[in-house]
Amino acid sequence: MPQSTKLVFLSSCYSSKAGSQFADQLLVPHVIATETKVRDESIKDFVQKFYESLFSGKTVAASFNRAKTIYDINNVLDACPWILIGSGDHENAVLFPEGR
Repeated sequence: MPQSTKLVFLSSCYSSKAGSQFADQLLVPHVIATETKVRDESIKDFVQKFYESLFSGKTVAASFNRAKTIYDINNVLDACPWILIGSGDHENAVLFPEGR
């Protein structure tokens, strides 16, 4: 069976268990989830920065790390709740090649 879903982004609090199910049972290679509570205002910023980077041709890992870095800068008192899981090659996976 061909793999069609490449990325699942769960933007709800404490979604790591559901994220693991997507990764382990449904074999989604790239899953972003949270391990803790997430403030609504921080969700918007993280998602925006992640997708801006992803749609500009960056890898999944580069996009995740950029969004996480910006989150950490803007939320000094809170540890970043987002995690990137799945068996995909996050470091080399480009889901939206630039120019396409």
